[in-house]
Amino acid sequence: MRCAICGKDETSLTNRLCLRCYITTRGQSLDPEPLYPGDVVEILKPDMNVGQRGFVVPCPTPRQTADVWVRIKPNRDSDPYYVPYARDDVKLFSRIEAR
Repeated sequence: MRCAICGKDETSLTNRLCLRCYITTRGQSLDPEPLYPGDVVEILKPDMNVGQRGFVVPCPTPRQTADVWVRIKPNRDSDPYYVPYARDDVKLFSRIEAR
């Protein structure tokens, strides 16, 4: 199997990493920061919504069908619509911290 960072072939991996990469990245997360309802995200996926910002909303169905559901309202006069995205297709733009 190959290491997820350096690509070196190893017989045993820890969290998909060779021992050297595992030790050097310990304490750092390889996964993007989790998103919560109310977070503002920017769309990175090259589709009709690329570059727009929207709010993360809870999944509208009981079964989780996508990593992130985003509420997009292109302008004041239009109705909002909801679009599912993979976590890698959006980035955190801002978050309101609870005090």
